Amino acid sequence: MILHLFSIDKVHRITAPVMVIHGTDDEVIDFSHGLEIYDRTPITVEPLWVEGAGHNDVELYGQYLDRLKKFLDVELPRHQRETRQNSDNSVNS
Repeated sequence: MILHLFSIDKVHRITAPVMVIHGTDDEVIDFSHGLEIYDRTPITVEPLWVEGAGHNDVELYGQYLDRLKKFLDVELPRHQRETRQNSDNSVNS
């Protein structure tokens, strides 16, 4: 069975920061798919490749919550500030 994953074809349209999380031992969606999504997404932050995690257990690994917290508490707010500043600068030009 060939599984066509449409998300690869659509990620170029995403205008918000994306943090890709993927288990290296994912038995449902090959790890290479996560790498390709990361490569094709226009605005990314450091991904989380969870060594040894499968498809439904990445949240059981300690680094998952730490990385997610950094994304939500640091990286998204930084992107929002930078977007606001750029918007303000273009209005004032």
